[in-house]
Amino acid sequence: MAQHVSLNADRFLLDPGFEGYKLSLDPFPTYSVSVEPEVDDVELGEEQFTLDHMRMYGMYNHLHMDPWHHDSLYFVDRAGRLVNVRVVLDTHVDKGKPVWQLPWEGACTQGRVCSSLSFPSEELAAVADGIGSLHLLRTGCRGEEGTTKWKLLLSVEVPLASLLVHAMTLEGRTDCLLLRVEPDEAVESKSGFRTALEWLTLSAASGSTCLELTRRRLLHGLCAPHYAALEPSGMALTILADRPFHFFSDSANPIEPELPCSEAEMPDEDENERQKVVLYRWQQSADDITVTFSLVECTVKADVEVEVKSHYLKVGLKGQEPLLEGELAGPADAEGTTWLLSDGRLEITIQKVSAEGSQNWTEVVKGDQRGELDPEYVATAQEAVSQLTADHMMAEPDGGESFNVQELEECDEYNELMASLSRIDGETHSVTHTANIAGHQFLFSAVMAPGSMPAFCLRHDVDGLLWQPRPNSDGVSDAPWQHVATFNALGYVQASKSDRKFITCSPSASFVVLCECSRRLFLYRSPMLLTSPLYNRHDGRVVSHVARQQLATLDSSESILGLQASEQRLFALTTSSLFVLRVDSHGAQES
Repeated sequence: MAQHVSLNADRFLLDPGFEGYKLSLDPFPTYSVSVEPEVDDVELGEEQFTLDHMRMYGMYNHLHMDPWHHDSLYFVDRAGRLVNVRVVLDTHVDKGKPVWQLPWEGACTQGRVCSSLSFPSEELAAVADGIGSLHLLRTGCRGEEGTTKWKLLLSVEVPLASLLVHAMTLEGRTDCLLLRVEPDEAVESKSGFRTALEWLTLSAASGSTCLELTRRRLLHGLCAPHYAALEPSGMALTILADRPFHFFSDSANPIEPELPCSEAEMPDEDENERQKVVLYRWQQSADDITVTFSLVECTVKADVEVEVKSHYLKVGLKGQEPLLEGELAGPADAEGTTWLLSDGRLEITIQKVSAEGSQNWTEVVKGDQRGELDPEYVATAQEAVSQLTADHMMAEPDGGESFNVQELEECDEYNELMASLSRIDGETHSVTHTANIAGHQFLFSAVMAPGSMPAFCLRHDVDGLLWQPRPNSDGVSDAPWQHVATFNALGYVQASKSDRKFITCSPSASFVVLCECSRRLFLYRSPMLLTSPLYNRHDGRVVSHVARQQLATLDSSESILGLQASEQRLFALTTSSLFVLRVDSHGAQES
């Protein structure tokens, strides 16, 4: 059974007294290099019309940074060349050198997607070419001057619309994780599409030195994940998505399909309803749970025993077996709980803990099915919902219809309440750890250290909290996701940028940068120590730290196709140019 984990923020990384960012007018030293031929930007086809297609393919970051060498960038141009651009001096970027030619010649380009790249180690690279192949390449030492041509080690056929989202290497094997949206008429999806995660293992077979595809694992889900990555141990993967993913097939460890029960084995629903004994009825509000028992009318208060703890409830009569006992479905305030006995009717009001007060309980005691929701409560709720819905469309003033509900897809529905973060074991195919992230919007992911899993940033209230997956050496941890940094007010800031396209941060999390679809970049620095103290003119407080924001405007109206950040530089890729912006590592000058 999956272990439920809470994402507990490190209070020492939070700043409850944060007052905002101060605008700095200091310019960014900016220089650029032209890209010829232009960057390969594949437009979505007519059959790629869902939100998942747009998120995966239309918003793809075409610029790739080498995690081991932050001054080395890569992209694919329209000629199918994988181009490397290096920062040689603070004020100079080389023209760009092709390191490998993608095998596009003679291939069918209909339905292809953009090429994708990942670096599993300091001397290996994996490339999905967008036309149905995954290539593993030996790069040599990429940090040396004079980039050499890369050598092809292995090519594997994969489905056409596959993106490479992560790759890692361990003890002579390389694991790659590919993502795609594929049509599936059988799936319970209004759009007719499903999302597939394909986990490929490339290694040398026993007694051989030649690499080959030794294992293929496939997972299915109803929506594209916000985040997916493999653990360095190769034992499991972490997925952050609005809908759950499950293993569909495994070439090394076959998965038994779940066969539907025959009609003879199917339980009779009417018979089950007749056999069900209703012991109590319950209802809830945002603040409390009310549980009602029907007892013998002659029952007196002295006969009733009610015991409530923060996660425990026991209800019974003296000298008899408890009527209800077990772990509560949510935390409760024991001191705020009351009960009343009148004419054989025992009514217990359990006060929810304020931190969890906005969450609805699905049951009173975990695993107890002898209770049912109060019919009056259900009727009231249904009436409230019916007032917000209608069986017919309201006519527009001009007589036209505003929209057709049946044309909506699942991605158009509000599914945030189902969002979860899960660790799935690659051998047992089961979820080992899961965390409910309902209400915590995914903001971005970024590689913080070479060879590690990418970190991901979630919105918590107005802040952005950066979480780093940290599994133990054996692949198991009680807290596999650790809060490592906080971007103050990032949730509020990014919500105000309706035209935002990419978000990323520096490897040390000293700043975060957002870019719009074209021209503008916004940089937000963490509070930094001032060289001389300032005084607040209103209350006289000494201000020793100031958080600053800066704005950069690119000298191009082309769409921004990629964004990366190192400790000293920002890199923005457009269709025909790569812009490099120098970031002062000590922060903007005081002004």
